[in-house]
Amino acid sequence: MNIHVEIFIASRILGQNQGTFTPLEIRKFIKKEFNDTQEGIKTQTASMCVANSPLNFNSGFNFLWREKHGVYRVFKPGFDLPFVGRENDPFQPKWEDVPVKYQYFLDQSDPNLPQESASPPLSEAKDNDRIDIPANVKPASEKKSYRSSASFGKRMEYVAVGKLLQLGHDVYMTLVDDQQIDCVIRQEKDGELRYLDIQIKARSSTAKNPGLFAAMEIRKPRDNFFYIFYSESANMYWVIPSLDLLREANTNKEGKNKGKISIKFANVGSKGTNPRPRFTEYENAFHLLEWK
Repeated sequence: MNIHVEIFIASRILGQNQGTFTPLEIRKFIKKEFNDTQEGIKTQTASMCVANSPLNFNSGFNFLWREKHGVYRVFKPGFDLPFVGRENDPFQPKWEDVPVKYQYFLDQSDPNLPQESASPPLSEAKDNDRIDIPANVKPASEKKSYRSSASFGKRMEYVAVGKLLQLGHDVYMTLVDDQQIDCVIRQEKDGELRYLDIQIKARSSTAKNPGLFAAMEIRKPRDNFFYIFYSESANMYWVIPSLDLLREANTNKEGKNKGKISIKFANVGSKGTNPRPRFTEYENAFHLLEWK
């Protein structure tokens, strides 16, 4: 496998699991996952694959973004402005260079991808095969028109549940959600059990305000009740405890939705839907669901 492909995969998994990462963490991941220790990994991680770094090579890749010295995150196409001369560098590898089990990372809206790029069924994955679907990957829904907003919401609910399963959680689906519970996570630690109630909400890219979640009510906010929000156009998840949501959201003072709450996780601008810095701590914060 090409070094730049290994860097792409490593950064997507690290970015999903922890947000930011260091060049050393990328190299350690590549060594563990691909048994590769080539010297070129360090060079490409430091410059060739960093969108806001001067390019001293004939070609480069916009896979990474340097937040500050020694701290990277995943590059965000349409949001991050690459270094002068790197504007047209690819933001992902060629699909044929990426192993099938990692093709979930590829942005399906890329015109260079085949019309039906295959992803392996979960049933075919071996126990030790990790198949991660990161939050910054646009789902195939971007090329499809859903019959209703309810259809989109239900599809994204299953995607989120699949993500929880891939992160190692024991997840149980509810048949109805009249208690504002889409699924339950069962956790066991030192012989004790804990259950987390999860409500999942999603906004499609065709929504008028794709970063706004409005007219909500939280019944019985509590420590073990969490919300997972997803905005398709922002390519982002926000994982937030119900008590934090109640504190961060705005309460409608009048009108038909009086008493209900609204929260805006992203703003729509000329460069697309951009996550608001105010809620950075909740971006892809699936670690908040862990029992520490």
